[in-house]
Amino acid sequence: MIKLFNQYFPVRKILFFSGECVFIAFAAIISLLLHGEMTQYTVHPVLLFFKILLILTVYQVSLFFSDFYSFGVSWSYRKLTFRLIVSLIIAFFILAGIYNISSETLFTTKVLATIFIIALFTLVPWRLIYSWFLNVDRYKKRVLIVGSGKLARDIARAILKEMDLSLRVEGFIASDPNLKGVSIVNPRVIGTTQELPAIVAASNIQKIIVAMEDRRGTIPLDDLLRCKAYGISIEDGVSFFEKITNQLLVEYINPSDLIFCDGFKLSFIAMFFKRAYDIILSLLFLIITSPIFLITASIIKLESKGPIFFKQERVGRHEKTFYMYKFRSMLKDAEKSTGPIMSFKNDTRITTFGHFIRKTRIDELPQLLNILKGDMSFVGPRPERAVFVKKFKRQIPFYTQRFSLRPGLTGWAQIRSSYASNLEQTVEKLRYELYYLKNFSLLFDLTIILRTIKVVLFAKGS
Repeated sequence: MIKLFNQYFPVRKILFFSGECVFIAFAAIISLLLHGEMTQYTVHPVLLFFKILLILTVYQVSLFFSDFYSFGVSWSYRKLTFRLIVSLIIAFFILAGIYNISSETLFTTKVLATIFIIALFTLVPWRLIYSWFLNVDRYKKRVLIVGSGKLARDIARAILKEMDLSLRVEGFIASDPNLKGVSIVNPRVIGTTQELPAIVAASNIQKIIVAMEDRRGTIPLDDLLRCKAYGISIEDGVSFFEKITNQLLVEYINPSDLIFCDGFKLSFIAMFFKRAYDIILSLLFLIITSPIFLITASIIKLESKGPIFFKQERVGRHEKTFYMYKFRSMLKDAEKSTGPIMSFKNDTRITTFGHFIRKTRIDELPQLLNILKGDMSFVGPRPERAVFVKKFKRQIPFYTQRFSLRPGLTGWAQIRSSYASNLEQTVEKLRYELYYLKNFSLLFDLTIILRTIKVVLFAKGS
């Protein structure tokens, strides 16, 4: 795994992405040569570089928004080919539009069409080969999980979900002999800690993940050291889970793990630039979305009685309270009879149009005013209600750490999980929020904003 933009990516995914960039650049260069337009760039190679970079960016953004880098998505070869063709066609028309409105003579339509054809006949086989490669067991690393509890099960499920890790769980090692042969998730317990060396040798294990929740007197240290000396990769379960899921397991970490970790760097300069782009982006988005504001306000007023905007007290940075604004998506006085309760699936308090604006995140747009005021940021932990904060601080470890930054209109937790309606889902959201705080950077914020645009466009994760 390699860390880029404060996220972990499998080496194979990075190599795949790099290969795809090479194919697109190759398509551009071949197209110029075929149409005799390369000579004009021999004098200005820097100009050629930036034009190819633009083509790469448009094609890769189109593939990104089409979910072609979410390898956990299971598609048939026919569907993959069809969606890839559609994505490349979109990229072609975007480039054609850019070049047609440009004052400078850029690549001709003939060149763009040739780039599209070459990209199609190289990327489709490349994608199909890579998808096949991910599903072939003999090309996967063999993994042994030492442990049989919830942590071990969660790690196994995460490995099964993340196809591009190319890992194959051979089985679990338990300290209890009675569990031998018991199926934990998909693989089963294939031995005890005393049998670890023999199992590693017999199964040709290449990676061991130590996921024992209670390690006192049970962890086979000598055997693990021997395996390490023979070149077998050994990782701590909690750290491994963080890498492959981009979330912190708050249930299994100690305060010292956070105190001495290399993270949580909130420098003055970073905070200054974060606030600067908050102001610029909030003003820009208020102008761009003003028609949506008018249409949404009109429909809310026509659909049900009550105010257009919903104002609610939330807890912000350093646990200071503020009033957060949203478009009203529930019936008037929705909590009059129940008191403050969390939203849940099939919530009858939500109006018909309310379901739509929640699904598309339009109900969050008035929070642009909160960002402009300084109560919130574009990216950060979700602002929570004071009544729930008091409860969660008692029940969830490290919950107060989420208040070190301004709450966000969007965030790592918002795009990676749906609305939290119970304690378990709130814990999952906190895992993502603490991961964001630990790995905060402006580039990480940018990736979250790009992912948020994709979520809004395709109504995902709501």
